[in-house]
Amino acid sequence: MFALCLIDFWGIGRTNAQQENIFMESYSGFKAEDYEHSIGDTYKIIELMSSSLNTMLRRRQDCKLSSVITLAVYGIQCIKSNLTLIKTTLNPLSDLFKVVGLRSASIPTAWSQRLGMTKVFELIVCSHVGRTDLTM
Repeated sequence: MFALCLIDFWGIGRTNAQQENIFMESYSGFKAEDYEHSIGDTYKIIELMSSSLNTMLRRRQDCKLSSVITLAVYGIQCIKSNLTLIKTTLNPLSDLFKVVGLRSASIPTAWSQRLGMTKVFELIVCSHVGRTDLTM
């Protein structure tokens, strides 16, 4: 007999300078979502993104504010079949971080839902364009 288990996965993307700027978190229950676990993972990914951005900011203490404001860290959270792209930046009006959900998409799990792949591709392109802007 096989036991049902929950899958919890973390991934970190790094730039060529070994700078963390994209995080991936995936959590899935087989039948029903464990909301407490999902909320805990949301806090974890936001904490990791904020910590990474803080490290990036400390390495650029001699930069102008206009340069520092362009720094961003991205996260993708996958809970069951739902993806959410999150972006963390420095809030230009305060000394706090700004965490924004940029895109959400449901991963189609049946052929009849294949048009939903458009939203998944939009999410991927949005994360790629944002990361490309950071490296230029």
